[in-house]
Amino acid sequence: MENIGDKPVVTARSLSMALCYINQYMETETTEKKLQPRILFISSSYDDPEQYIPFINCVYQSVRMKIPIDAIDLTDEESPMLAQASHLTKGIYIHPNHPTGFLQYLMVYY
Repeated sequence: MENIGDKPVVTARSLSMALCYINQYMETETTEKKLQPRILFISSSYDDPEQYIPFINCVYQSVRMKIPIDAIDLTDEESPMLAQASHLTKGIYIHPNHPTGFLQYLMVYY
């Protein structure tokens, strides 16, 4: 597993936590006009094959909850996991050629 410093990169766990918080918010929201949540992944680490199945399980839950997953991949190579997650949930996948223009990508797509 790839480490950043002394902490492992855990995309599946972070997606699972995001879905739990969104689910909790959607259950407690009583207003007539509900918000449409989105998840934005900003990744600077490579995919971990050990996390593929838990990550895709979370993606399928996101599809079921109708929550799009947007991903900005800042690595040298494209991330098949994040691209698949964005495609399945009808989100946006961005792999910028020049990560130095990161702020411009955010302003254009959001």
